Amino acid sequence: MKEYEFRGACWIITTKCNMNCPICLRYLGRDSVDINRKKTIVDRLSFYGFKAVSFSGGEPFLDNDLLQIVRYAKEKGLYVGISKRTPINNRYFGTSELSP
Repeated sequence: MKEYEFRGACWIITTKCNMNCPICLRYLGRDSVDINRKKTIVDRLSFYGFKAVSFSGGEPFLDNDLLQIVRYAKEKGLYVGISKRTPINNRYFGTSELSP
């Protein structure tokens, strides 16, 4: 039996969005979990051998914990990507936490 290596995960960290696109299929249920649960998810990704995580949404920059969870994921050795949806000016651009 062939063993598989997990390389990356795409995490829809929030369904919040400041756009109202008619073709959007975003989930309309529970939006988010607390920071401790998010850290547990990162811990599990690291434990199971994932190399990277890409945060998506909605608009991931509308999640209040994004910067903290990006820092935490990088501390755990994960490569981090963010799939930005909207043309918003946000407080995160230019911060070292989001640098490669």
